[in-house]
Amino acid sequence: MVDFSSALLPVHSEIHDEASVRGKLNPLLRLDFDEMFDPIIRSSDLPKLDDFSVVVVPVLTGGTEHLILRIAEMSRSIILLAFSTNNSLAACLEAYPEISKMTRAEIVLEDPDLPNLNRALRGVRRFLKGEIISVGGPSKWLIHNRVDRSLLTKKLGLRIGVIPMEEFSRILSEIGDEEALKEIPEWEIGEEVDSKDLLEAGRVCAALRRISAGRPITIRCFDLLPRTGCLALCRLLDEGIPAACEGDIPSLLTMHLLMSISGKPAWMANISDLRRELFLAHCTVPSRITDHVRLTTHFESGGGVGIEGKILRSEVTLAKILPSLNEIVLGKCRVLRSGRISEGHCRTQVLTDLRVDPDYLARLGVGSHLVIVMGDLTKEVKLVAFLLGMKVRPLTQT
Repeated sequence: MVDFSSALLPVHSEIHDEASVRGKLNPLLRLDFDEMFDPIIRSSDLPKLDDFSVVVVPVLTGGTEHLILRIAEMSRSIILLAFSTNNSLAACLEAYPEISKMTRAEIVLEDPDLPNLNRALRGVRRFLKGEIISVGGPSKWLIHNRVDRSLLTKKLGLRIGVIPMEEFSRILSEIGDEEALKEIPEWEIGEEVDSKDLLEAGRVCAALRRISAGRPITIRCFDLLPRTGCLALCRLLDEGIPAACEGDIPSLLTMHLLMSISGKPAWMANISDLRRELFLAHCTVPSRITDHVRLTTHFESGGGVGIEGKILRSEVTLAKILPSLNEIVLGKCRVLRSGRISEGHCRTQVLTDLRVDPDYLARLGVGSHLVIVMGDLTKEVKLVAFLLGMKVRPLTQT
């Protein structure tokens, strides 16, 4: 993994004594930093900073602009934490144009954005851990949504463990009926679902669980037909394990990122219709983001097991890390309607209130899939993108 580390370095002017600003520091002491320095008032007292991925600078008072400038010169990236009193924000705004010429820089308001910053820092640490698993590699039609394995390791320190389909088939053959049956939840089952297909869906789930061992995983699922992986991905997502269809690594990375920030399961879906509002659909969905799920057949094949879910009507965040790993597309919307709205799309469907220009979306380069997570995480995702050195591109034109 990439060696990500953060430091907290408060500053205030010499005319303010530490006791008068100490109260502002107390909430910061509970945050998740690798190093927490005592407040600094003179540049001669600054510690070595270039070992840290980011230095968060609580600007406790005004009159600290030159001190901020010196910290920026010594840092790989810097976040100024602005307060609403003692001319803190004014100092941040005065310093920012100059420090942004020296290094990557951001301003965060202590109120209300401090919790967002903490979630972002923790999310980055979770995201950069370990490896991700690809069973069979990307599906043949994913000509854009592919990631260079060496680039992924270089930029994010993540390694892709590739499991050939032949190895997956061997593991699948080891799963007995009893183990497979344990994976089948007590949900509504449509009459159209064959009991043998249901058993095989449970077998796929047990095999993927064994391979994943808690690590983010994606599978070239159409190569399994007539078996399907929809139930397996649903179950893993419900358990907090990022799991993506079709061997789509950019979508898996996006799911992993959103789940690392929020602790909530994410949903990967096809961009299915843009004639009016954005319409999304796929044959799997984590049950935890629905108020009802039903086991049915897989859309394209008409067999196997797919998931028909009714996603909760709420605000959601939409995102996609692009294959270059330099950018993340980000937006938010509301779920207007969900369920089996159309017979011409995958089984779990969502109509949003978001209007997206097709030409603009094509130029963004998100490809066929977007990822959804419940709630508005746009502030946290923007901060994580900053910490990872990614540019944020809006999903819709302003």
